[in-house]
Amino acid sequence: MTRDSRSSFDRVGFTAHDGELNGSNLDGAAEIFETSGTHRVTRCSFQGGNDGLETGGITGGGLVVGGRPGMGNTFDLAGTPCSMGDYSDSRSEISYNRMSSLYGESVMVTQGAGATSVDELPPLPAPRVSIHHNRMIAGTIEFDDGSVFGAGGVLLWDDSWQLDEPSRLRAVVAHNCITLDNEGLDGGVNGVGAEGVRVIGNRIRGTGIAGIDAGTDIYGFWEYPWGPGCGWRIIGNDVSKVHPVNNLDPEAPAAQIWLGAKSRHCLVVGGCARTEVLDEGTDNMLIHVTELVTGGAARSLGASRAPVAGKALLQPQKF
Repeated sequence: MTRDSRSSFDRVGFTAHDGELNGSNLDGAAEIFETSGTHRVTRCSFQGGNDGLETGGITGGGLVVGGRPGMGNTFDLAGTPCSMGDYSDSRSEISYNRMSSLYGESVMVTQGAGATSVDELPPLPAPRVSIHHNRMIAGTIEFDDGSVFGAGGVLLWDDSWQLDEPSRLRAVVAHNCITLDNEGLDGGVNGVGAEGVRVIGNRIRGTGIAGIDAGTDIYGFWEYPWGPGCGWRIIGNDVSKVHPVNNLDPEAPAAQIWLGAKSRHCLVVGGCARTEVLDEGTDNMLIHVTELVTGGAARSLGASRAPVAGKALLQPQKF
């Protein structure tokens, strides 16, 4: 769809069969690009293809995928179930869906990815995106050449910072259940350059690089930009059953919650379950968590701190 309009997909099944696109005859099952209005996808199923719902350039409207209990969609795909790019002046909601993927992310939101000039950024005001009450399973896939790829839960990517421009993304990720089975090849909720993200009340489990990460070089293996993570609010998430392993770079860190060297002014508040946090950033605040530190000395919770140097063996310190 490429014109100003509104659309609604309800109870539609998209099924890929054998073909030449990584084993499937279907790349993107449904596409909505460069349009206005509100677009809804409810009670649909996406089976077997590389990617599911691909959208971009929606202005002055928004996207609703699911939206309320009983209206969610089912995605069982090799690639990304739901991708959103370069939205502007819009409100979108991705909720109450069941999502399973083998590479890519269950939900991927990109703003100005790879932009080389201000003209290539989506215009302000920034879109507001709410991703909540979804069930996501992130697995792995081995291609014919022997390469292995892993999936993640949510990726929020905003390249506005590279052009010294204001953030183009306002996002909330809340009350999702994310299962990581990606052999340490991706994380649960990941940020590249996104600012002010709220990550609240999610339950994340399984084996991955991190349950939640911001301001890290988690995608440096793929030559993605090492974007800052500023002003994140990470509150009341259960990551106690995340087993952190970094198989993209075995010499790099992994943690249940990882605030990288380019994170700053972030807040992490633990919940009832044990919450382990690696903080390499600047002026982050940690409350009611178990902090991972390098060396033997512990640092006070709630204090402003300088980045941690090096990539030494991480040791948990209980407060």
